[in-house]
Amino acid sequence: MMHSLRPLPILSLALCMTLLPGVALLLSPEGSSLSARAQGGKSMWSFLSEGDFEPILEASYGYGLFDHKLFNADLPTAGVAGFKIGYREIKPFKSWGKKLDERFIVGGYAKSTMPPGKKNSGGMEGEWWRVGTGQRSGYGWEIGNQSVIPYHQYAFSYIEPKFTNTTSLGSDDSARVARVMGDGRLLMSTEGGATVELFSSLSASAGYEASVIYTRLVFPQWVCSYLLLGSSVVIISDFAQDIASSSPVLGPILYFVLRNAVAYGFFYMFRGEMNWPFHSETPFMTHTFKIDVSLRF
Repeated sequence: MMHSLRPLPILSLALCMTLLPGVALLLSPEGSSLSARAQGGKSMWSFLSEGDFEPILEASYGYGLFDHKLFNADLPTAGVAGFKIGYREIKPFKSWGKKLDERFIVGGYAKSTMPPGKKNSGGMEGEWWRVGTGQRSGYGWEIGNQSVIPYHQYAFSYIEPKFTNTTSLGSDDSARVARVMGDGRLLMSTEGGATVELFSSLSASAGYEASVIYTRLVFPQWVCSYLLLGSSVVIISDFAQDIASSSPVLGPILYFVLRNAVAYGFFYMFRGEMNWPFHSETPFMTHTFKIDVSLRF
């Protein structure tokens, strides 16, 4: 049965989707460079008019972990099934490589009874479903008819987390569970991994995603925290793109490492305070290790 939806997470997700074209222009490999933006880089939705992007359908499965820094009991794990519908552009870069750009709608469902999920030691089960939108980008190498592209991805989603069989929890943990359950929440995620083009229409990828679930939104703090994250990624992306343009060996690796290191560094701080660097609530997080298979049309 669907819970009543809080308006603030819905409005925040709608705002994220509205702002995503500009964010994607900043964070995509073609738009991250300051000089590229000055020359008129592509917008989030440029594929609608330019036709550079091709439709994709993607299915994924993986292993998900619930996480809360202050939780006293162990938390359940879950099997995670997901899908992605969107557009992808993979085009030549320099004389040696490939450049990846994806824009998509993403969704998924996770539950402790789905393998390899597991209840916690007291029998508590976890579950969530999510739907949202995001962007993936990276540089890679062309190897014969295949290509290998390390990537960075970010997404905003609407999520409904749920825990059952919580009677074994202490009072503090019960209060934390009650705090996050019952309504839809805003989720922000970052992901790093690698995509392998097996054939012109078939590719596979493996990645690790970290996500923060906002139990409530103090909107000014959240906006400032996110802008700090986004601007930091833009700055490091400008530096990393210059390396990628001049070094076929180190360029894609450093672009992948630097961009993901900045993003994961922020999410590590969000684990303690969800609107870091502002003093704020300790959130629930999810960590997902997954494998994707996608078809390009």
